[in-house]
Amino acid sequence: MALLFKYADLQPPLGLAGGPCRVVDRILKEKLPPGEAEELVSLVDRDQDLTNQQAHEVYDPLIERGPHPFNQFVLTPHSQYRMDLRSVTIRDLREALSHFVSEIEDWKRKRDPRYRQLLQSDRQKMEWVDPKSGLFFVFGFGSHKGTPSLITTYWKNRKTPEAPAGGCQIRGAGYQAPAADLAGDASGQIQGRMSTVASWTILEVRNQRCNRRQQSWVERSRP
Repeated sequence: MALLFKYADLQPPLGLAGGPCRVVDRILKEKLPPGEAEELVSLVDRDQDLTNQQAHEVYDPLIERGPHPFNQFVLTPHSQYRMDLRSVTIRDLREALSHFVSEIEDWKRKRDPRYRQLLQSDRQKMEWVDPKSGLFFVFGFGSHKGTPSLITTYWKNRKTPEAPAGGCQIRGAGYQAPAADLAGDASGQIQGRMSTVASWTILEVRNQRCNRRQQSWVERSRP
C-alpha cells in the first residue's frame, strides 16, 4: 500500500538558509493558535528543543527519494525540524546516502565481515556518519510498513546554530534567502533577509500577552 504522505515540496526547501529563525518562519506560516505559536517561538528563541509532538504541529511527514535501497523514505516531522535548524538540505542527505550505499557495496565486494553483520542484524534502526561530509543520520525501519524513516540528522563537525540575541521574533521572526540561493546557487554564504510581515505578526501576539514594559519598547522602537 502506498504511503499517504506528500512529497517534500516545502518552500523554502528544507535546510536552505537554516537556523533557529528558519524554524520560527515555519511556525508562523502554520497559522497556529496565538498562544501555541508564541510558546513554540519562545522555545526556539531560547535554544530549547521542540518535542516530537511539537514538531508534528509544524511539519507533516514527507516522502523523499534516494539511491537504492532508499528508493523511497519518510522524512519524519522531527527530522525536518532538525534539517531546518541545522541547515541540512535534501541534497546533502542524498549525497550522504549515496556514500553509505557505496560503502556497503564495497563491503560486499571485499567480503568484509561488516557486510554479513549488517545482513544478520535485527536492529530497528541504523546510524552512520558520512566520512566525506561529516553528516550523521539515523534511519528507523520499525514503522511505515518497513519503509525507511529518517529519525534525525546533523553535522558532526558543526555546532547547532543559536538564536540571535533578543530572539528571532524581536529581529523580525526569520528571513528569506536571496533569490539566487533559492534557485540553487550555493556559491556564496547565505545572508538572511528579515520578514517584516512575520515580524509584526508575532510582535502583535506577544504584545497581547506581555506586560506594558515590552509594549513601551515596541512604541519606542518605531521611527
